[in-house]
Amino acid sequence: MILPELAEKIVKEVQKLIGEDIIVVNTEGYIIASTDPGRVGSFHEGALIALQQKRKMIITDKDQLKLSGVKAGINLPIFFQHDVIGVIGITGEPNKVTPFGEVIRKMTELLISENYYAEQFEWHTRAVESFIMDWVQAKEWNYSFLDRAKLLSIDITVKRMVVIIEFIGLNAPLSRDSWTMIFNRFQQNTKEVVARSGNERMVLLINCTNRPTRESIERRLKHFFQFLTSNFGIQAIAGVGQAADSQEISNSYRQAERSLKIAKLNSS
Repeated sequence: MILPELAEKIVKEVQKLIGEDIIVVNTEGYIIASTDPGRVGSFHEGALIALQQKRKMIITDKDQLKLSGVKAGINLPIFFQHDVIGVIGITGEPNKVTPFGEVIRKMTELLISENYYAEQFEWHTRAVESFIMDWVQAKEWNYSFLDRAKLLSIDITVKRMVVIIEFIGLNAPLSRDSWTMIFNRFQQNTKEVVARSGNERMVLLINCTNRPTRESIERRLKHFFQFLTSNFGIQAIAGVGQAADSQEISNSYRQAERSLKIAKLNSS
């Protein structure tokens, strides 16, 4: 199902490509976004047919006399993960607008996919951030905590070292694509956990199964800081805690916080 906010975004983007009126219709046949605000909320019988039959529906001048709420043009079902989730309609002379149909449909489906994966990224990012904050503060693990770890595919059995990285002089929030690049650059294996902490910090829980040395961690941070500077123009500092058993990770977190405060004083 397409939410009205996304439908409005689709209408605005599609209108840039074609100078005709555009509508987006939900799975019940009602217009939820349109270049003509007066049509929002009205029933569109042609779109409902396109939904039910999962096919393109060309609306002619004659159809306007037979079908409720329609105008001449074309209606195309919108697919997402093999399901029809709505219809996009282009108002105009059918012979004129039909050639744009498949291009407009593909563009719409790409916008919907992009929005979906952006929401999934935000959900996962916030869920991991919340989980880590609970982890470093928890005095005991309950079933809810264990279930969340399993849902997020976070291994809470290994020994870990906490690293808190803070960006210096960040003028604007980082984009989703930027955060994705940063996470991918620093996350070396599935047993490591990387999370955003606000927009100016990130927290890394390093897997210490292979007993990384302090020197290897410092080298890794140095390379990461070079990556931040060269790709995003970001300067950063870090605080590093000592390796700790998973249920005592709060000790490593507090050490990392103290180390970060010292690093900030030294850099000022």
